[in-house]
Amino acid sequence: MKKFFLMVFALIFIATGCYTADNTKVIEKENPKSAIEEIKIPFLIYTNEPDNKHSAMLAYWDLNNSKVNLTENMVYVSEDPNFVTPLFWDGDGRIVLRKTYYPTDEYKDKVDFVKGNDVGTVYGKDIEAKGNLDDNPEQIKKVKSYTLYLHNGSDVIEKNISFLYKTKDDKGNDITVGEYNQPCFIDYDSKTGDITFIFYYPFETHSNIYVAKCNVDNIDKISWDEIRLPGGGAIYTPCPNNTMLVGSKYYIQCFKTLGEVDLKTKKNNFA
Repeated sequence: MKKFFLMVFALIFIATGCYTADNTKVIEKENPKSAIEEIKIPFLIYTNEPDNKHSAMLAYWDLNNSKVNLTENMVYVSEDPNFVTPLFWDGDGRIVLRKTYYPTDEYKDKVDFVKGNDVGTVYGKDIEAKGNLDDNPEQIKKVKSYTLYLHNGSDVIEKNISFLYKTKDDKGNDITVGEYNQPCFIDYDSKTGDITFIFYYPFETHSNIYVAKCNVDNIDKISWDEIRLPGGGAIYTPCPNNTMLVGSKYYIQCFKTLGEVDLKTKKNNFA
């Protein structure tokens, strides 16, 4: 009973913005009785443990019934209070953690540990992207390109690519997406060779996501899409450990709710 109340307590903190929830892989299941697709998104909630440790517990967004389902399944324990969330988790097959995390037996074979705290590397399911900085004299360096590490089973393909997109901000000023901001999501489909990078860019009046797509066989041919997110004081903090792409739908953990953006139709739903 004590553990249950701890998890509920964590959810209360999530709703008030003091804790975060990490969205992961969507589970889709056909219901034979109603022929309605059952959609549940695994995510992590965090509970306080003794000695200033935190445990990551498995939960689900039940999109059909608009509710959260808790479980008692622990994924890992973090010993460092400054680093509680994973660098990446796809909800099933791969978790990227720091050395101060201790996965439970069920998840040990799914963990990749990283050395140190490489803030210049972004992780996805079958991909890592290391940002390469330019040599300008400014204090804050610009990203000029990425070195991609694409996983095809036991083989890793290394590619270099520049994800930079020149456009206008909400006031008509010139900006370059990807110049200073890391992607909030990256994905590589080893079957098709498709690569997807998603960048988040906040403006004064609203926020946008910019979606870059290419294929490993023609990596320099990049297509870009700009999608506007709802304004009205909405708070977005998308990053690789709290967003997930399922088909064409991109799910974003957004303060008190879960948002859905369809990358094909550019329509979004933030309940």
